[in-house]
Amino acid sequence: MGALTIALVARVPPAGMDDYEQYVGDVLPVLATNGAVLEHRLAPEPFVEVFVISLPNDTALEAVQNDMHQHPSANLLYRSGAQFEIVMQTPESDSTPAPTPEPTDDQ
Repeated sequence: MGALTIALVARVPPAGMDDYEQYVGDVLPVLATNGAVLEHRLAPEPFVEVFVISLPNDTALEAVQNDMHQHPSANLLYRSGAQFEIVMQTPESDSTPAPTPEPTDDQ
């Protein structure tokens, strides 16, 4: 599959915010090592954060997930109690235009 864009929602217990913030600061640079780009980082409400991330392919997504769980700061994530959920995953359309339909007799 080609390029992907995902929305990742993080829900963090109030008591875990300090550990979570430290973890995120440590692992965001890991995205680039796998070809991923952080497009947006939003905090729509307290203790919830939404990341929109572009990745070149499924392999890069798997690599990012593995790296984040094996990162030296991963214990901070586990200690924070944060829960992550991928709520959207879309393959980006390629730049090839759709074929033009053949004209019919009634056109």
